[in-house]
Amino acid sequence: MERAEEVQRNLPKKFPSFVKLMLRSHVTQGFWLGLPNKFCRDYLPKNDEKIVLVDANEKGYDTKYLAGRTGLSGGWRAFSIEHNLLEGDVVVFHLIEPCKFKLYIVRARRLTEVDGAMSLVNLDSHPEPIKACTDDAEIADGIKFSESRLDFKYVNCFQDFSIHLDGGLVIDSEVPRHQKKKYYDLCRSQNTFLHENLVRGLNTKLAAGIISETVNIADAIRASTTPHEHLESWDKTLKAFEDLGMSVGPLRARIREMMSLYRDSRARIELMRKERAEAEGVMKELSQRLSNVKTCVDKYDAIIDDLINARNEGLGSKFEEIACAPW
Repeated sequence: MERAEEVQRNLPKKFPSFVKLMLRSHVTQGFWLGLPNKFCRDYLPKNDEKIVLVDANEKGYDTKYLAGRTGLSGGWRAFSIEHNLLEGDVVVFHLIEPCKFKLYIVRARRLTEVDGAMSLVNLDSHPEPIKACTDDAEIADGIKFSESRLDFKYVNCFQDFSIHLDGGLVIDSEVPRHQKKKYYDLCRSQNTFLHENLVRGLNTKLAAGIISETVNIADAIRASTTPHEHLESWDKTLKAFEDLGMSVGPLRARIREMMSLYRDSRARIELMRKERAEAEGVMKELSQRLSNVKTCVDKYDAIIDDLINARNEGLGSKFEEIACAPW
């Protein structure tokens, strides 16, 4: 970095410049290069434009500058690969035209080597140094500050994953590693940073707490085997996080699905209980009617028996009289 600053100090002052430390996401896999916000606001276009990068051989490389995200995307990958940029290398960006940078590369492993037209630079002069803009300037409590905003599409593995808040704070140190790994898996499942839209200016410990509790609730949801009262409590907590900008929609949708399943099952049970009660009422009514009918049958049986006995007694003498009558 000192060598890069020396290069920067000796560049012509009529053109602005900045120093950029190459991180893994800049030169491998993602190939997204965020530029310092203040430099972009002061010197670069307000809309998306083509920006040319010129190397030591005066060869130009077209890149796509995204003004809204203050960084380079399309074209940066080709430049990075062709110039064999590695993590730890430092690049001095010298804005020689409104949309053209001359680049000087200081190799991390060969600090005496500087790629660029150094004959144009007077290394014996000592103007006031310009402070370098890096992505990893540490601040208190292990929290870091980043000039550029990480895009999730450039996060290809856990090592590329970092928790950036809107405003530039990087709060990886506030989240335990095991929870950060689980949070990465959550974000990977949705292909986005769930905390991306947290309200600006949120306390870092509160933001870290929201992330950790989201992970805890996600674990609890996945561990649930039967419905219980915690589902509603979890949903209320996630709703509060959602109001602060946390993207917890998939978790709340899972809870609603589980609660709906439970409610449907409970409603069916209640319906069956109601129908059983109705059937039981009908059964009691039929049982009473059956009892009444049985009483009637018993009554008729008694009457029939009496009639049969009376008939037999009354007809006996008549049968005998008829049977014994003369021919």
